[in-house]
Amino acid sequence: MWDKVLFLCCVTTILRETGSVYLKNVVSTQKYVPCNLGLLHFDRVRENYWKCTVNFGLYDMNDAVMSIVFKNKINVDTYPNNLFTVRKTNKYSLVVSSKQLLLNKFVFNVTTENLKKNDSDVPVVNTLILNNIPLCNERIKAALRDIPVNVNHSHSGKRHAHVCGRRPINHTELVSVRTDAQQGDWPWHVAIFLKDSRNKMDYNCGGNIISRTAILTAAHCVSNNGILRNLSTLAVVAGVVSNLTNTNQPGRQTPIIQQIIMHPAYKIDDATSDLAIIKVINIDFTNYVQPICVWGPVFDKHKFYYKEATMVGFGRTERNMASNILRSTHVKVQNDSTCTAFMEKYRKFLNDYTICAGNGPNITANPLNGDSGGGLVFSTMQPDHKISWFLRGVLSKCFGPPGATVCDARYYVVYTDVGPYYGWIYYHADLDFSDNVMVSYIN
Repeated sequence: MWDKVLFLCCVTTILRETGSVYLKNVVSTQKYVPCNLGLLHFDRVRENYWKCTVNFGLYDMNDAVMSIVFKNKINVDTYPNNLFTVRKTNKYSLVVSSKQLLLNKFVFNVTTENLKKNDSDVPVVNTLILNNIPLCNERIKAALRDIPVNVNHSHSGKRHAHVCGRRPINHTELVSVRTDAQQGDWPWHVAIFLKDSRNKMDYNCGGNIISRTAILTAAHCVSNNGILRNLSTLAVVAGVVSNLTNTNQPGRQTPIIQQIIMHPAYKIDDATSDLAIIKVINIDFTNYVQPICVWGPVFDKHKFYYKEATMVGFGRTERNMASNILRSTHVKVQNDSTCTAFMEKYRKFLNDYTICAGNGPNITANPLNGDSGGGLVFSTMQPDHKISWFLRGVLSKCFGPPGATVCDARYYVVYTDVGPYYGWIYYHADLDFSDNVMVSYIN
């Protein structure tokens, strides 16, 4: 689908400090999440044909009746199952019901029909009601367009709750992966550059906005052989997804770096504590720039085994030139034993403080392994029924076969798990420890 093979920067134990992994033969996918709800989502199978996944298991209830009204005409088909029914009530609406033994998760298919020329085939939901409670309608969508505020920012003397991991509604409902990102799709992801004596900037790593004054990245991204780089040699660019050096892009921010704090336990030859916080003077939260939530404080990575996460990163072309394009893909968290069985070298890097992820060596569509400092993120349902994105890992190490000059996408990558470092992160990010403690569900 793409006219070039994508390479992404990441640290490797095979190369000195940085190498590349590639992405090829991938197919762009789309996910539609009405009103940013955790209750259900639609995955595009092919043109006009979408798979709907319903997550009744997120709620503590015995019976469920959900009515949906679509913007366009639809048709439905279901997998054989006696535990739930999907019934059309007219050309635009349907009712989903499950009684007695409530399924945690089930799927059915929706076809969008009679579309006009140039109409999108997305099964746009106008209204959604669960057990007589409206969860999605135009009023709710309008409210989601409001830009959230940060706990450190006050209006009229009032203190606001920290809001994170949310995107504007035009980016919230339709999520594309394995393709070029649009501004606002991943508003917490930043590019970190190295500057030379002539102020020429070279892309180095990714990072994650976690507050108005803090960006979380990998320690190796801001150091050289374990020694912290001079602040004057680093620069951060937020709010853009392409043409990173174009200073005239709307939404582009280059916050001034004040301080860099490396985790005191960081060692260059392992992935434990490979974390650093870049302190900046101020980040303005806009439609293109938002903070991501931080998962923790926990030591529970086993709960994520074989769960699907998302990773994003700027890449390099097959000629090892910066592509200036942000892309994303899905990736599975692996059991440590899966990774050590694949290659013994992983054993050195995997422990209670690290996470192994990747789609395995036999996947013909090689995954985008992200760039160093970039995040391993999960979408989770919150008490207001909406999806928030949480950061669980920061990319530390990638690998390849002996003698390789680039990291290989068939190999798993290792993330530093941010959960055990929650207190350290929040202290240096100027956030309250209790902000966004992760208590919600994993989809």
